[in-house]
Amino acid sequence: MQNLKLLLISALTQPMPYDGYAPVENHVYQLGFQLKQKGHEVSVVALKGSQLGEGIELIEAQDGDEEKAYSLYKDRLNQFECVLEFSNLKYSYLFKHDEAKDLRLLGCVYPYQTYQNAPPVPFPCFIATSEVHAQSLSLRFGVAARTVYYGVPSSNPGQRGDRMLYLGRIMKEKGPQIAIDIARQLRVGLDLVGEDVAVPDQRFLIQLLQRCDGRLVRSYGRVNESTKHELLSKAKCVLLPYLSDDVAYACLPAIEALAHGVPVVALRKGAVAEIVQNGVNGFVVDRMDQLAEAVRKVDAISSESCIESAKTFSLENSILAYEKLAQAVMNGEEW
Repeated sequence: MQNLKLLLISALTQPMPYDGYAPVENHVYQLGFQLKQKGHEVSVVALKGSQLGEGIELIEAQDGDEEKAYSLYKDRLNQFECVLEFSNLKYSYLFKHDEAKDLRLLGCVYPYQTYQNAPPVPFPCFIATSEVHAQSLSLRFGVAARTVYYGVPSSNPGQRGDRMLYLGRIMKEKGPQIAIDIARQLRVGLDLVGEDVAVPDQRFLIQLLQRCDGRLVRSYGRVNESTKHELLSKAKCVLLPYLSDDVAYACLPAIEALAHGVPVVALRKGAVAEIVQNGVNGFVVDRMDQLAEAVRKVDAISSESCIESAKTFSLENSILAYEKLAQAVMNGEEW
């Protein structure tokens, strides 16, 4: 595969790398680093203070204003053979519409990034985080979308323990309250880990924290990467009782769990069934009352099976998928 001159446009919530909750920024950081290692020429639009590694150009945004950041790189867009657009507002589509219809542009869409209308170009070349996410984008905008799963680096599995882990933003739609119910029903310990600052419903958060007794149910809130990996490596299982499809279009916690050799128990929402195979690396159930029984069976799932299935969602596979799609648009393919 030929080496390319690439521009990656990140979301501008946190600098890179960020030792905490910044899934898009950390994904773009890993992507840029690995693409550079493979011989590509890489520039990245990222927040001030980012440290991208030797040989990667940083186009530094002073703050999180994506419109102001656009003014920094707009006049350079034509210099790149392909642009991978990860930002929330995706101003580069305006450039493609108004000034350079032949701009080779991949629109990497993340589930929380919502648009009222499709981008103003015939073929936006959307990349979704799962097959069901791609279908959702196609139905909403009437355009095709390809899939590249979140890629996670390989991890060293630990010794699985006897406590369940909920990993994700602390919000009602992701079901942490159901995880607590399961813990109390089974008398099995539960650790709650996830973003508890930038949440949509503070009243729900307060009510949830009042149910954490510090023994059976422990709340860790927002943690750094090393603590997250430590808790993952010793979890009995990761419990993901998602209540809607749209919060489960990426399922990054499920992929991270499998990479650590930890099985996943989840409701059949969003992309869960694309990642979790019943009886192989966890259990997918259709009803809430089936979750407890599934947790009872997780000790029969081997860590080796989880790690083997996680190879599908490796960082290497993710990088290769982006490379192939970039090469495809370089060859004139659009969708």
